[in-house]
Amino acid sequence: MKTAALTSYEGDLERDDALSSLLRSIRDLELDNESAGALADELSALRQKLPAELLGGEEPFDPTSPEVLAETLEEIKGLLVHRLLSSDSKA
Repeated sequence: MKTAALTSYEGDLERDDALSSLLRSIRDLELDNESAGALADELSALRQKLPAELLGGEEPFDPTSPEVLAETLEEIKGLLVHRLLSSDSKA
């Protein structure tokens, strides 16, 4: 699943409120090697339960791969920002 930003939130980052602080924290989230390794260890049980078809083939999926973890983190950050900004505009 791929996500794309639906709105520019640069203006929201400049405000001095709780939402802006949370948005900045999400933007700045990164996985260091130690955290990525710990997360990969946690996900290894999930990997063992995935069907062989998903783990092999032309585009194998390995949830413990550093590339997959980094890509997933970016997707999660995008989803969180979108959800927060959508909730803020409804308030």
